[in-house]
Amino acid sequence: MDRYTFRRLVNMLQTTGRLRATRNLTVDEQVAIFLYILAHHQKNRTMKTNFLRSGETISRYFNKVLSAVLRLQGHLLKAPMPIAEDSTDVKWKWFKNCIGALDGTHIEVKVSENHIRDHMPVDPIETHYNDNLQNEDQDAIELDGEPITSVEPTQEWTDWRYNLASQMFNQWMQNRHVA
Repeated sequence: MDRYTFRRLVNMLQTTGRLRATRNLTVDEQVAIFLYILAHHQKNRTMKTNFLRSGETISRYFNKVLSAVLRLQGHLLKAPMPIAEDSTDVKWKWFKNCIGALDGTHIEVKVSENHIRDHMPVDPIETHYNDNLQNEDQDAIELDGEPITSVEPTQEWTDWRYNLASQMFNQWMQNRHVA
């Protein structure tokens, strides 16, 4: 952030955000601490060393600046727009009428099966699978014999897996000695 932008932000936080200097910290220093924490993902312990202030002081002024920034949300933050019902964008078409990221960023997410089971009354994939399974059961031919209760790997598979692991390890060892 250049000095002009920093000065504008400090001015906005003082006038609109009602941020005030105190006996211990100027508004510039309060904003600098706040921005440094956000920009560098610093912990309180590191910040108290960098700015020679107590952890309690760092925390208190971070929260004061945060409150001032939130008072400026109408000026600084863009209001999110819901995804249109007729959206054909590959990234957004699954989120109709949902509010997306403020800057339009698409974040790829993989939801674990346990999360689905915990938060959805019915797993749509499992329901689809069970429906198909029931249809197949109705058409199935009666088979004689014991039901399969376990599946074990063949010796061929075990040997192949062992040889692959040995080959990968040997290659790693060769590359390690070369470097």
